[in-house]
Amino acid sequence: MDAQALEVAKKSAETAGVGHLIRFERANAMKLPYEDASFDIVINEAMLTMQADQAKKKCVMEYLRVLKPEGLLLTHDVLLKEAKESVRQELSQAIHVNVGPLTQDGWEQVMIESGYCDVKVLTGEMTLMKLSGMIYDEGWLGTLKICVNACKKENRKQFLTMYKMFDKNKKNLGFIAMASYKSSNR
Repeated sequence: MDAQALEVAKKSAETAGVGHLIRFERANAMKLPYEDASFDIVINEAMLTMQADQAKKKCVMEYLRVLKPEGLLLTHDVLLKEAKESVRQELSQAIHVNVGPLTQDGWEQVMIESGYCDVKVLTGEMTLMKLSGMIYDEGWLGTLKICVNACKKENRKQFLTMYKMFDKNKKNLGFIAMASYKSSNR
C-alpha cells in the first residue's frame, strides 16, 4: 500500500530490464481487484504477520480466489519457533504494530484451512537485524543506507529497540517460506 515502495519497485524493474513485463498496482490484499483464476503465481512478502489471525485467512483465501487451478502462492514471513505470547508482544512493541507471527504448524494450518491442497515449507534463522542478513537482502549500498538512517537522531532509538528485541529473541524467531498450491479442482 506504500506508494513510495511501489515507485522503488518500478525503478528496480526498469533497471533490471523487465519493466515492460511487469505492472505494479496498489490494492487491498483482502479484496483484490482481479477476476477469479487470473494468476499462475501470487507472491506475499512479510505482510501476513502484520495481520490478525482472521485477516491472515481472509488474505490467503483471496489469493486462492485469484489463482488459477494448480496455481502457486509463495509466502515469506516471520516464524515463532515456539508459541510464546511474550515474544509476539515484544515484537509488536518494538515495531509499533500489533503483529501475529505463528509457529510452523500455525502457518501451515492457515493455508490448509483456507483451501490450499499442498503446502511445502522452508524455515531458517532470522537475519533481519544482522549485518550479514542486511547485506544479503539489501546489498552493500542498501545496507549502508540503512545504517546511515539508523544513526540519525530521529531513528536511533527505534533502531536500537528493534535490534535489542531481535537479538534477545534470536532463538525464538525465524523465517518461514511456503509454497502453497491451489487444487486443480478449484
